[in-house]
Order: sequence, then structure tokens, then C-alpha cells
Amino acid sequence: MRARQRAGDRREPGPDPDPALGHEEQAACRLAAAGETALAATADEGSASAGTEDAGFAAAEGAARLRAGREAIAARVHELALARVSAAQAAALAALFEARDRALAEAIRRLRDEVLPRWHLQVAEAVALRRAAEAAEALRTVGAGAAPGGGPGDRMVAMRRTALGAIEQGVAAAEAAIAARRPAG
Repeated sequence: MRARQRAGDRREPGPDPDPALGHEEQAACRLAAAGETALAATADEGSASAGTEDAGFAAAEGAARLRAGREAIAARVHELALARVSAAQAAALAALFEARDRALAEAIRRLRDEVLPRWHLQVAEAVALRRAAEAAEALRTVGAGAAPGGGPGDRMVAMRRTALGAIEQGVAAAEAAIAARRPAG
């Protein structure tokens, strides 16, 4: 711009575009300012040469073309501003979706790291409890077949009954522990 001013161009540079605007919007603002300057110059020339009807008609036609060009530029600037707002809104929406997806992924990770091992432990406890109950039932069946008359088998039956009592106590303790871990409701 300084080079033009040094070269003898005496037009006023007009207001500087807003630095917050994008490159295309700044260019559109400069074009609109130039159109307004040309429109004012054409109006001045038209009023100076109003002596002839053809000159006035030509000036009016030129002014109308400049107005139409200025309106087209203003419409384009408006479209660019709307596009910028729309892009900002889309970016905010994308950020919300990304945050939601991150929260969902974190919930899945937490499930994998915390809940699934607990479930595996509960299944293992249930299997162990089931096997202990089957073992207790097997000991009861063997103990019921002992000879009632006494003899060497009595000591074996007594040991089996002691083992059976210990297994039954272990089963009851395991059932109580499992019941305590279950949520109320």
C-alpha cells in the first residue's frame, strides 16, 4: 500500500480489516470497500456530467452494476461468516462426541479390570462349593455303609464323620461368605 501511495495513488486506504477474520473474509471486506469507493466516484462523476441524458443513464447503469457487485460481495462475506460459525459449532459437537467416547472406553476398561476378575472369583468359589458339597455327599454315602457291629471299620467311619463335619463347616462358611458379598436386594 505504501508503494502505491509513493507512486502517486491518492486513494485513501480505508479501514483495516478485522484481524479476527479469515484471509478470504479480509479480501472480501477490501473488495467491498473498493466497490463503495468506486460507487461514490461514479456518483460524483454522474452528477458532474448530468448535462447529457446518455451520460446520466450510463452513470446510473454503472452505479447499479457496482451496487450489485457490492451486494454479491456482502452476501459472500455473510456466507463465509456463517460457515465459520457452523465450523465452530461442529468442532464443539465433535469434542462432545469424543469426550463421550472416551468415557465409554474408560467404563469398559474399568469393567474389564475390576468387575470381571470379581466375577471369575465368584464362579471359582461356586465351583469349589459345589465340589465340596459333592465330596460331603460321597462321604455320607461311604459312612452309611459301615458295619454296625464294631471292629476295625469303626475307626475309619469315625475319621470319615470327622472329615464330613469339617467339610460341612467349610461349606457353611463358604456359603456365608458368598451371601455376605452379594448386594442386598
